[in-house]
Amino acid sequence: MKRKKMLLCSALLILSLTVLSACSSANSDTAQTSSAASETVDSTEAPETESETAENSSTDTIGTDFLDWVRENDRYKSVGAVSKEEGAISGFIMDASGKPTTEDLNDILDFTSKAVASGGENDVFFVVVEDPDMQETIVGTSKGIYTGEGTVTVLVYSERLVSEENQVSADGTVYKYQVDRGYYDAGIATGYFNLAAIAHGYGTHMFQGTALSGGAVGERSANYDQFLKDEDGSWLVYRNGDTTSEQWYGDHPAENLKFVCAIVVGTMDTDINIDGFTGPTVRSEYPANYAYWSGYQETPEETDAVSSATTETEGTGSESETADTLSSATAETTAAGGN
Repeated sequence: MKRKKMLLCSALLILSLTVLSACSSANSDTAQTSSAASETVDSTEAPETESETAENSSTDTIGTDFLDWVRENDRYKSVGAVSKEEGAISGFIMDASGKPTTEDLNDILDFTSKAVASGGENDVFFVVVEDPDMQETIVGTSKGIYTGEGTVTVLVYSERLVSEENQVSADGTVYKYQVDRGYYDAGIATGYFNLAAIAHGYGTHMFQGTALSGGAVGERSANYDQFLKDEDGSWLVYRNGDTTSEQWYGDHPAENLKFVCAIVVGTMDTDINIDGFTGPTVRSEYPANYAYWSGYQETPEETDAVSSATTETEGTGSESETADTLSSATAETTAAGGN
């Protein structure tokens, strides 16, 4: 209706200008015609702007529509297998028709690169493996057949996961060793990747326990070095985006990135139905494990115990001794039923 009104106004405006031009001189007529043309352009742009406004107002429902689609179509579930036995059939389409396109993968990885990270550091790196044989070497078949011509396997690496004594560096750089943040960043980025894959209509299955061993905590994952090297044997380079730290900002060789997990990506076979198995993983329930803080306040007994411990140690002991005393007081209160 609004569009019709705008078009009607435009027509009336042009008609008015035409009448005015007919009553004026030749020079005036030229000027009026130019003005009419200008007004016509303005009127044709107005509906587009209004349409854009309407489109923006509708974006409020896009997110919830997507979440509803994910839930209603079991898209939140990873692609599973008939059983967790050697060679069991999985829910992926195994022929090339199910393989994610390069265009889709690039879009998924671009979205993933926008993931938030500890300290703003882009210290997570992804490697796409398309060769079916190598995919099987990485993932194995002991829990089912998850890889083939119709899948790609994406390897997730993260910095800050190799202890200083286990690092190798051609230029002597010593990288941070912060296990909690390294895995935290990799987990966030993997979540972004999974969400983007779902949005493109693909399914995923993640493997941290792979057939190709990734190495213990703090150690380099030497088995996965081969995927971090170029054809001439040189290390690939990734870029750390922490602009707040001159030490870490810029290009880094991939020599001390540690393998975290492998993500198999493909298209779920919606036609599969083997003994009730239809593709997604089967779990008994998806409990809502969250709560809202209720505003809990310490009991008088807890407050008195901590205050007493603070008074006794104030100015008489070291920081560690004070902390030990406070911990002891808290433990005693807890044992007495304070929590």
